[in-house]
Amino acid sequence: MGDNAPIADPEIKYTQIFINNEFVKSVSGKTFPTNNPCTGEPIVQIQEGDKADVDKAVSAAKAAFKLGSPWRRMDASQRGRLLNKLADTIERDGRQLASLETLDNGKPFGYAFNFDLVFAIKVLRYYAGWADKIVGQTIPSDGDFFTYTRHEPIGVCGQIIPWNFPLLMMSWKIAPALACGNTLVLKPAEQTPLTALFVCALVKEVGFPPGVVNVVPGYGPTAGAAISNHMDVDKIAFTGSTEVGRLILEAAGKSNLKEVSLELGGKSPNIIFADADLADAVEWSHNALFANSGQACSAGSRTYVEESIYEEFVKRSVERAKTRKIGNPLDADTESGPQIDEEQFNKILELIKSGEEEGAKMHCGGKRFGDKGYFIESTVFSDVTDDMRIAREEIFGPVMQIIKFKDIDEVIPRANDTSYGLAAAVFTKDINKAITIANSVQAGSVFVNCYNSLSANTPFGGFKESGIGRELGSYGIEHYSEVKTVTIKIPQKNS
Repeated sequence: MGDNAPIADPEIKYTQIFINNEFVKSVSGKTFPTNNPCTGEPIVQIQEGDKADVDKAVSAAKAAFKLGSPWRRMDASQRGRLLNKLADTIERDGRQLASLETLDNGKPFGYAFNFDLVFAIKVLRYYAGWADKIVGQTIPSDGDFFTYTRHEPIGVCGQIIPWNFPLLMMSWKIAPALACGNTLVLKPAEQTPLTALFVCALVKEVGFPPGVVNVVPGYGPTAGAAISNHMDVDKIAFTGSTEVGRLILEAAGKSNLKEVSLELGGKSPNIIFADADLADAVEWSHNALFANSGQACSAGSRTYVEESIYEEFVKRSVERAKTRKIGNPLDADTESGPQIDEEQFNKILELIKSGEEEGAKMHCGGKRFGDKGYFIESTVFSDVTDDMRIAREEIFGPVMQIIKFKDIDEVIPRANDTSYGLAAAVFTKDINKAITIANSVQAGSVFVNCYNSLSANTPFGGFKESGIGRELGSYGIEHYSEVKTVTIKIPQKNS
C-alpha cells in the first residue's frame, strides 16, 4: 500500500454531521470534544447530533430509498463498483485514516494501518463482489402455480459502532447494507468520530447518491437512542456492550419491531493443553489478550492451562508481558497504547484491585503506566478461580487471567460457565481434542492453534448474551435483506 509512515499531526478536515452528502452543523448548535487518550486533552470539537439531527438524517435516508430514486434504480453491479471505488479511495488515503485512528483511539499506528485499515478495505471489496449475486430461488409449487423468491433491501438501517475499531467496524456495517441496496444512518462512538467523518467525504467523492449514507456523531443516550426508537428506521445493527445491547433490543420492541442484529461482549475461554507447542501457545495467548490494549470483545480473556504445564506457562507469559512495549503509538516498536478514556481506565484499575482482594496472584503490572493519558501496565494474574470478578466480568483492558484445569472433561463445562459466547480457542497437537473442544464450546468462533484469525468471508458473532446474528461472510448479507415470496397462478390451456 505504498508509504505507510504515520502522519504525526494529521489534518482534521471533517467535524460536522453528514446528511444528504453534505456536512452540516447540529440543529442545537452544540458540540462535544473528542479527546486524545494519550494525553486526555481535547483534539477538536465535533458537532453534536441528537434527536433532531437523527430525524433529518432518517428523512434523507428514507427519501433516498424510495422506489424510483437513483439508488433504487441503480444496477446492482454499479453498487458493487461504488463499494470498490470507496475501498480504493480509503486505500489511497490510508496513511491519513490510520493516523487519524491513532490520534483518536490511541492504538499503535502499525496496528491501525496493517490490521484495521487493511481489513476494512478487504471487507468493502468482499461485499462489492456480493452486490450483483444476491439471488432468490424458484420453488416447485403444488398445482398450477409458479413460485419464486426475491431478496430485497430492508430499508433505512440504523447502525451504531464502537470506539475500539472505529474504521473497521464502520466497514463491517456499511458494506453489507449498501451491497444489498439499503440506505443508512450511522452513529460513530463519541470517543472516536474522526475516521467515520473522513470516510463520509470519500462516500460523496466516489458518487454514492445523496441520502444513502448519513453519519450523525453524538452520544448514546441521545443520538443512539433516537436511532433505536425511530419509527422510520427499519433495521438496527449495534456493536458494543451487552448492557447497551439490551437497551437497543428493548427500544426496537417498543417502537416498530425493527430487525435487530447485535455484536456484544465476551469473556472468551482460551484452552491450552499440555501437548501444545508451548512457545507458540504463549505468544498467541499473549496477543489474544493484549492486542489493541485488551480492548477487543473477542479477547481470549480466560486462559485455561492444563496443570502439568501451568507453572511454566505462567512464567513465560509473565516474561512476555514484561517485554510488551507500551508508549507513543506513533513509534514503530510500540505494541500497546492507552485505554480509550478515563472511565475505562478507572474501571480496569478497579477490577485489577478486585483480583488482588479476591486472592489472585498478580505477577506484573497492575497500575498506571506513565504520568499522563490512560496507559495501564500489562498485567498478569495466576491462581485465578472461576468465581472471581476478573474471571467473570469483561475487563476490556490489558489484564490476563491464567486459570488451571485438570482434563478435557473438566474444562469444557467451566469454559461454558459464562453468560457470554463470542469466541474460544484451543491449543493442542491432538486433532481429537481440538474437534471435541470446537464442537463443545458455546461460541460463535472457535480458533485452533491460533486466535482472532478473522477474514472478510468468515462469519463473526456470538452465542448467548454475546449477540444476535452474524457479521461478515455470506451470513452478513442475510441481516440486510428481506425475503419476498411471489406465487403466480398459471392458466392452463386445453391441448
